[in-house]
Amino acid sequence: HSSPGVFVRRVQDQSTGSCDVNAICLRDGKVWIGRGDSIANSAGGLDGIYSMNLDGTGLVAVSRPASMVSLRGMAPVAGGFVVSDYSSSSSNPANRLLRISTDGQSVTVFHQPEAGGMTFPQQVSPLPNGGVVVAAFSGNPGLYFFNADGTPGTPAYYRTQGPTWTVISPRGCYPLENGKVLYAGGTVVGVVDPVMQEEFIIVNAVSPTGTAIANFSAISRIDIEACPADLTDDGVVDGNDLGSLLAAWGATGGAADLNGDGSVDGNDLGMLLAAWGPCPG
Repeated sequence: HSSPGVFVRRVQDQSTGSCDVNAICLRDGKVWIGRGDSIANSAGGLDGIYSMNLDGTGLVAVSRPASMVSLRGMAPVAGGFVVSDYSSSSSNPANRLLRISTDGQSVTVFHQPEAGGMTFPQQVSPLPNGGVVVAAFSGNPGLYFFNADGTPGTPAYYRTQGPTWTVISPRGCYPLENGKVLYAGGTVVGVVDPVMQEEFIIVNAVSPTGTAIANFSAISRIDIEACPADLTDDGVVDGNDLGSLLAAWGATGGAADLNGDGSVDGNDLGMLLAAWGPCPG
């Protein structure tokens, strides 16, 4: 997809070997995929980390640990990745974080939770200090913070509460530059200040009748380049945008006033024509 979210092309799908994808990231000029098959690798499943070129070619299995049950999240860290592995199966339980080297040759336990600790780890995101933050869905749901060596961070845990201030089970998390952490779970997207132990709700996607209208999961960052001439927000400057500008002709300001001089006129038309075609990004 382009940065405004417009579909560009399909580079991989299950017909070419990419399915059960629970995590994805870019590193060293490649796409890294975390697969969470429902069958343990020891029984022939395909859980593990895979890499491919940016155009979708060259898909290879980097690491498929026999002990991995179901990969749920993956974060790039120094020398490799920290992944979340979970299964509630009594025959093959897993509830932990693993560290896997970039070449796939080393697999070690990054963190093994104690009873009553992190349960059902989902998205894993890197922290500036080399550690990770993990969204834990059940048990004691919330955000768990770890240092680069897998020991609990400071603070170690924040219990996400949601709009009713009871508890909400997060599936996604993403640290911000200001030290706060975005989280997503169910109908809610919120932001947590782990130091001040404060939480603010950004979105609660519930209709006036109480019906859920969205179910949020993983969070990722994308830097969107400005494309002011794309008045219709479809990722391309074309006849639709020209029509919008002409419909606003003579207006005093607004989105169609591309140069911000307080009037929609020929100067704005010139800017739109100069930007004709796909938006950057």
